[in-house]
Amino acid sequence: MPSSVIASDMANPCAPDDEKGAKRGISSDFKIAAEDDKRCAAGKELPEGVEILDPGYDAQEDLSNLRVLIVDDNRFHRSLIRNALMSQGIHNHWEAEDTKAAERVMVDQHVDLIMMDNNMPGEKGSAFTRRIRMDEASVNRCTPIIMISAYGDEQVINAARNSGVHEYVLKPFNVTTLLKRLQVTFKTPRDFVIAPGYVGPDRRWKQKLNSDGTVKTNTDTGHSSLPPGLCKPEVLVFD
Repeated sequence: MPSSVIASDMANPCAPDDEKGAKRGISSDFKIAAEDDKRCAAGKELPEGVEILDPGYDAQEDLSNLRVLIVDDNRFHRSLIRNALMSQGIHNHWEAEDTKAAERVMVDQHVDLIMMDNNMPGEKGSAFTRRIRMDEASVNRCTPIIMISAYGDEQVINAARNSGVHEYVLKPFNVTTLLKRLQVTFKTPRDFVIAPGYVGPDRRWKQKLNSDGTVKTNTDTGHSSLPPGLCKPEVLVFD
């Protein structure tokens, strides 16, 4: 990646690529939501020290141009994820066997999505996610992360959730479930939250897919979007 690109992104980790036809659509501003978006229907203000920002990327229907980094120490599992992506026409992807290798890829390549295991030698996926989210200078601070892990106990899932992942999928995964999580992540971007002890996507909502792949929520039966900010119901999204 050219140094000039890194320098321009450092001032704003979720800065947009304004060039016409850019592969990744990112919000034009990485700004705090408007005052009206900071209140729930009950009129509550955001807690002190909490900021609700734009997601860092725009909703996307066509996912074929996504640039995906697959991080897993198991070569077979990496191939399963790669094949699932290729079945959807997503051919831009890189592989890494641990977080150190992942960081080397991210130095040279811009990625739109990280799909990673948690229990790897060295740094765990949750620790890596938290480190990226807490780093104000990281160009990947807002990059969506889908964790794919063989561990489904509540403690592990909560640790992943609290580290800032967007979605959590259990191994052995169903390809349909994995692809639905991918669609949900990019069709319905969530606000990005900065709060004491947590930085990452807004965790306070529940998503369900209609039969046609569109998203409905636990507060509606159609295709309408959730209200912004604190009005989102506090429900986990993980399978």
